[in-house]
Amino acid sequence: MFSKQKFKGSIDNSKSKITSVIAKGVTITGKLTGEGGLRIEGKFEGELDVKGLLVVGEDAVVTCKDLNAVRVIIAGQLHGTTHADKVEIRSTGKVWGNIDAQNFTIEEGAFMHGKVAMKETPPEPAPKPESKPEPKPKPEPKPEPKE
Repeated sequence: MFSKQKFKGSIDNSKSKITSVIAKGVTITGKLTGEGGLRIEGKFEGELDVKGLLVVGEDAVVTCKDLNAVRVIIAGQLHGTTHADKVEIRSTGKVWGNIDAQNFTIEEGAFMHGKVAMKETPPEPAPKPESKPEPKPKPEPKPEPKE
């Protein structure tokens, strides 16, 4: 439904790889921040600020007031407001909360209870015209002194 447009934002590929995992059966409560990608398969409650990809796995339950990441893929349960450049809710995903994103995709079968606010992708800055230095006026020739 919302996935017809191609994402034009900038996602750094080095930050779109999973570098950390919260495994199934693990419960973490607190504040989690970092660079790189994070996959949650267990339970997390608290604050999330990830400068990369965040994947909420099918068996995961994530509860946080504000989730901040570059890209979020939700296949499990998420409770809270999500702020990201790109958000995808997979067919097994369930979201209770609002989403603020430049690009949003929801697959058939997914569940969402909340509002989606689409941010406009900032326009590319127009190229600056090359500024050529103005030619200096040629000095007028001085008259030769008369003898």
